[in-house]
Amino acid sequence: MLAGDDGIVVIVHETMERDGKGKISTDKLVVYTIRDDKITTCRMYDGDQGAIDDFWS
Repeated sequence: MLAGDDGIVVIVHETMERDGKGKISTDKLVVYTIRDDKITTCRMYDGDQGAIDDFWS
């Protein structure tokens, strides 16, 4: 995790399982923007977007 005055960056490892699609493990970068001590935006960047798209299709 990296934190600054107006944001936080977190590296997340997640494992998901879905009927008919099996199991997938992937890393994701999550970027939060903070204003007035509240999260105002959250952006997620998957390490392998193609695999995520296939998993959810």
